[in-house]
This record gives sequence, C-alpha cells and structure tokens, in this order.
Amino acid sequence: NVFPNTNANSIVSGTDEADTLTNRGVRSTLNGGGGADTISNLAANSSIVGGAGNDTITNSTRYVEIEVSYVTETVTVEEPVYEQQAYTAAEKFKLLNDRNPVLSDLRTALNLQLD
Repeated sequence: NVFPNTNANSIVSGTDEADTLTNRGVRSTLNGGGGADTISNLAANSSIVGGAGNDTITNSTRYVEIEVSYVTETVTVEEPVYEQQAYTAAEKFKLLNDRNPVLSDLRTALNLQLD
C-alpha cells in the first residue's frame, strides 16, 4: 500500500501490512502501523511513528520527531548528510583545496597568507 502526502498538517496512517508512506507536507504525522514499512519524510516539523514491524525511515530534513513504538522492532533511520559550512578564511581555503589540491601550490608560489 502506498500513501503519499503533500498536504500540510496532515495525519497519514498505514495499515498492518508493509506500507510505503511519503511525506512532503510540513507539520504532518506519519504513522506506519504494523508491518515492515518504508517511511520517507521530506518536510520539516513532522512526526514519524514507525509502529510494529521492521521499518525503514528516511528523513531528509531537520526538526523531525521520530518515535520507536516497539522495543522489539528494528528501525533504520537514515539522516541527511549536510555539507560542511566554511566561515573563516582558513576553512574556506581548506574546503576549496580539498576540491582543488593545486590551490596549495598556487598559494605557496604566490606567498599568500590566510588571515
């Protein structure tokens, strides 16, 4: 059973079978119910309740509450990987140099200093 959601402030509930729930509506609640569910969340400020069964939960945003309802169930939570932010000159140079190692040689050849 497939349950897509694009509406904000919604409650989406699965069945006792293996369901696929996908959420794009902010401030929504996803309840997998029983069965081995696949739950994907793409919206902020949402809640996810796995329910009974071995569930796979993929969360692609921040500010989400995930509840493991049954101690005997196995829940796999895949969180998004956020790119590292560079703020200082040294951090910016390191980030760029990791992508382009020749920058280190150029910096040395030009005798450039990082503030």
